[in-house]
Amino acid sequence: MIRAYRGWLFFDESSVMSLCSMYRWKKQGNRSHLLPIEDSWGRGLHACKTLEFFLGGYAYLTWDVVGEVLLYGKIIEGEYGYQAERADISAFFDLTGKSNRFRKVDIRKLADNYGVPLIHVDEVRFNKWKEEQ
Repeated sequence: MIRAYRGWLFFDESSVMSLCSMYRWKKQGNRSHLLPIEDSWGRGLHACKTLEFFLGGYAYLTWDVVGEVLLYGKIIEGEYGYQAERADISAFFDLTGKSNRFRKVDIRKLADNYGVPLIHVDEVRFNKWKEEQ
């Protein structure tokens, strides 16, 4: 399994959906309807290698919640991230108030529903990353 980072849209009070498709993420066993293949970035479940890259590299997207996923099955590695056959959500991050890009959602409810921890992202680490941009 590979740890990676991505964002989601708030589907309802208890679930999230992908940023660029209408896929509603399950608690476990999320599977892409198209297997990842070399030289085709539009396939598979996507995630970034680092949280910092996701926050900076995907600034043009609107998301409600950010978290960590465990990728498995067939995985294609790119320069900044991965496309995977399967993924499970392993944590959500508490970033509310750190940027105006984040909508106010109760991610505690999401974390409870998915059975994953809610991790507070250290303010110092976040601010250091923002200064480097």
